Formats: sequence, C-alpha cells, structure tokens
Amino acid sequence: MITNRTTTTVATLGLRALLLWLVLLLISTATHAREPVIDIEGLTQQSLVDQVEFRPAAPDVTLEEVRADTGFRPLHRADINQGISGQAYWLRTRLVNTHNKPVSWILVHKTSYLDHIELYTRDATASKFERAHLSDRVPFHERPIDYRTLAFPGQTGGDSYTDIYLKVYYDKPDSVSLQFTLYSPEAFTQAVQYENLWFGAYYGALAVMLFLALIIGTLLRRPSVFIYAALLLATGWKWTLLNGFGYQYLWPDSIYGHNEGFHIAFLLFALCATQFSKSFLNTRVHFPLGHRLLQVIQFVVLVGIAVRLMGAYEPALHIAFITLAVIAFVLPVIGAHAWYSGLRYARWYFLAWLLYCVSLLLTLASAYLSIVPNGMYALTLLQVGSLLEAVFLTVALTERLLNLETERRNALALANQDPLTGLGNRRLLQSEYEGFIESGSAHRT
Repeated sequence: MITNRTTTTVATLGLRALLLWLVLLLISTATHAREPVIDIEGLTQQSLVDQVEFRPAAPDVTLEEVRADTGFRPLHRADINQGISGQAYWLRTRLVNTHNKPVSWILVHKTSYLDHIELYTRDATASKFERAHLSDRVPFHERPIDYRTLAFPGQTGGDSYTDIYLKVYYDKPDSVSLQFTLYSPEAFTQAVQYENLWFGAYYGALAVMLFLALIIGTLLRRPSVFIYAALLLATGWKWTLLNGFGYQYLWPDSIYGHNEGFHIAFLLFALCATQFSKSFLNTRVHFPLGHRLLQVIQFVVLVGIAVRLMGAYEPALHIAFITLAVIAFVLPVIGAHAWYSGLRYARWYFLAWLLYCVSLLLTLASAYLSIVPNGMYALTLLQVGSLLEAVFLTVALTERLLNLETERRNALALANQDPLTGLGNRRLLQSEYEGFIESGSAHRT
C-alpha cells in the first residue's frame, strides 16, 4: 500500500515537473521571438542602446530574408562600435504609442560620415513595409531634415505601434557605429540648440587662435608660428568634416568633398603636427633621431595622400589611422625628452600632446578596433582634447617667443660688455652716443 502511494506521488511530481519545464520553455521561446519594444508615450530623448536588436549581414541581404532569420541579438553598449567593416547591419524594434493621439518622432544617427541608412516602417494597420533611404552620397538639400547627420522624421498613430527595421552600411569598408537616438521634435530642436552653442564656442576659439597666430607670425616673421596657423587650419577642416558642418554649410553640393576628404584631412593634420614639432623644438639640432623619425612619418603621410588622390580608399584609410596612432605615441615622447633636456617651454608642448593623444588613441581604438564601447563619446572627448591641445600649444608658442626675446637681449648685453671687467665696451659707448645724438636732434625739432 505504501509502495503504491509512493509510486503515485513520484509520478505526480514527475508530471508536474515536466509540465513546468514545458511552460518555461514556451515562455522562453515566446520571449526570444518577440521583438524589442519602445514605449514612445511622453517621448523626449531615447537612446536605442538596449532597446533594439541587431545583426550583421551581407550588403545584398533583403528585408524579407532578414525578417525570416533568427540571428538578431540585443544591442548593448559594447556593440555600438563595430570597427572597420564592409557588412551591412540591421536593427529592429517596435515603437508603441499607448496614447490616443499620434506621436511624432525623429530618429537620428550620431555620425556624419555614414554612407547609407534604409528605414523600413510598418504601422499596425499596414500590410507592407514602407522604405525610405538616406545617404550622404547625394546633395545635402535632399535630406528630409536640415541636420548635420542623417535623420528620419516619423509618426506613430494613437493606440497603435510602428515596426521599424534599419539597414546601415557603407559603399566601402569603414568605421561602423550603430548609435541612434530617438527624439521628440521639441527635444530634437533643443538638442540642436545645445549642440550649436558648444560647436560655436569650439570653432570660435579656434578662429581666435588662428587670427592671433597669423598676426604674430606676420609681425615677428617666425616660421613656427605660421606652421602653427596651418595646424589650426587642418584641425578646423578635420572637425568640420567629422561634425558634418562642412557638408551642411560650406560645400553642400560637393559629394566628393564630403565623402573623400576625411582621410586627406587626417593626413594633412598629421603632416602639420609633425612639421610644427620639428620647427618648434628644433629637432634637427636637439634631437636628431626624433627628427629623422618625424621625417619618416611625413614621407608616409605624403604617400597616403597620393594614394588617396589616385582613388585608392582602403589603403589610405589604414595609412591614416596607423599614422595617427604612431604620432599619438611619438609626439608626447619627443615633448617629454625636450622638457627633460632643459627646454622649459616644451612642458606646454608635452602637456598639449599628452592630453590630445590619449583621447586620440581611445577614439582610434573605438573606431578601428571596436574595443572601446560608448559609441561616439570618444570622438567628443577627442574634440575637447583638440581644443585643450590648441590652447596649450598657444601657451607653449608664447613662452618660446618670450624666451627668444630674452635670449636676444642677453646676447646683446654680452656683445656690449667687456669680458674682463664686466663694464661696457666701445660698442656700447658708440650705441649710447648715437642714441644721445638722435634724442637731442628730436628734442630741438
């Protein structure tokens, strides 16, 4: 009797365990199959990180093939930067509006150099997806929103939803970022205003330093000052490309200038930085080994520019990234060596390049190797570093010019001094006499 009861109890427990396992399996399967959802009622600003799923695919894969595939996985912060890639990347989500009135939204990509975005949307009442295509391979005025990066406007009806599939890709392999932000129209307008304040301050500071460098260079005729002005110009050009303002305001019809100018701008910046270092630190005299190393870097830069002008894209991309990584190590080391060797003004040079090159290496690691997460925040850090670099280099240049004036006065004093007695010599007497005559003549007139 006890044995029968025990057998019945074990069988019952086994059946319950089996049913529980089946329920959990069904829940897990349903959860996995369900697309991610974003509630847009009361939307202001929403990052798509952890709110969408993504998957890489060949560039020619269609929406129907992607929808039939189960290879999507959640997009986490570590997945935003995909490094150099020639693949297409698909993202999917569902925007749910639980309010009874329609909600307008704007979907914004965070980089200015992305070639193509295809947006597929389908409302709850629609049977087919609608396709929209944005590209920086067309004139700027063809964009639906007058903004420096690619952005889509959209609307989800009241008590409804919108299914979204995004396809992100380049014509040629480049650094891929999957960082998107969803805005309400009001929040987008406010974000643009804040951006314009920050970028206006940045470019205004660069313009002031460039103006001062040109004036000082003209008055003192110092080559290093003019080279510094060229470095500021190269910095400004590079950032107008990276921020997208060049295409928006300066050359909106130049598709070639926007798409093909990035690597040339990077290489010209490297050329100006190494040339300024050679002139400012007088590396030919003080650091012959460092001088030869900088010459080698400049030769590689010129090769990279020539390769890009001849139409080769990927070789120029790799040359530009590797060259920037090399100078990120070399310039701070040369500056530290110069400071240690007794050139006091080199301390500001060292500090300028140390701040800049740390942020440069972080940006290169995120863009080239995809080992640094957080999307485009490394690029923002680099732009702040570039402003600090320009300020500290201005201080270094000012101290260098003051030292030159002090050295000139000391040399003049030694030239007018008798080395034995320390008294003024005949040259000083002649100079003082001529000054006295000129002063008397001026007084009589």
